Amino acid sequence: MNDVVNITRAFDFAARKHTNLAVAGLLHDCVEDQGVRPEDLVDLFGSDVTDLVLEVTDDKNLEKDERKRLQVTETPHKYGRQD
Repeated sequence: MNDVVNITRAFDFAARKHTNLAVAGLLHDCVEDQGVRPEDLVDLFGSDVTDLVLEVTDDKNLEKDERKRLQVTETPHKYGRQD
């Protein structure tokens, strides 16, 4: 239960400070897992939210291991982190 409370608090904070990021977080799997077209996201939520969603959308044409490898190697560079 503590995890649910902590996630809710984190989301509440994000939604107040970074609305588009919070919305993109809710939608992050819709393109790759639900077949939602990016064009539909633009129509419903705008290009800023859609761009954020697409940044974290996996290419399902790749094998799962390759997708996970790319998440680890590419994501930090997308957001200015080089840890």
